[in-house]
Amino acid sequence: MNLITNRLELIPLSIIEFDYLLNNLTLFEKNLSIKYEGEDFQNALHHIFSKQLDLMITHPHDSIFFALWVIKKQVNQVIIGSLCFKDVPNKNGEIEIGYGINPRHQNMGFMTEAVNALCQFGYTLPGVHQIIAKTSRKNIASQKVLLKNHFILSDSSGDEYCYTHQK
Repeated sequence: MNLITNRLELIPLSIIEFDYLLNNLTLFEKNLSIKYEGEDFQNALHHIFSKQLDLMITHPHDSIFFALWVIKKQVNQVIIGSLCFKDVPNKNGEIEIGYGINPRHQNMGFMTEAVNALCQFGYTLPGVHQIIAKTSRKNIASQKVLLKNHFILSDSSGDEYCYTHQK
């Protein structure tokens, strides 16, 4: 169930593919016949992704809400980043998205395109009525991605902004 946009293909990783991405990049690239040039996930991001993978494994019926979606450029079949839902919808029908891209591929509209596709897909999932995203006050590029996708600044605390997208 890949998502296709004008320039991108968003691919939800299986549990095995996700594990390969985290622990054996060579095997990941070989199995998917693809080159990975996404964000560096060796430190804090590796820990976050490992938790997402654990949730995918322990909640198989809700795995789509924990899957990592890699962003592949259609022209050269290279993975440039990723995005995901962070959990199942809460009691208000909200899900949170997170995303990242290799700095070499920033400021080209790729993440705006990918976030749009994931949001459209998110609203087709049961129980989803609103999508939120949090970003650092200093991350102007991320804020622009959200604003271009019609997210509205809904809250701020400390160093973080929270944006909301309505169906």
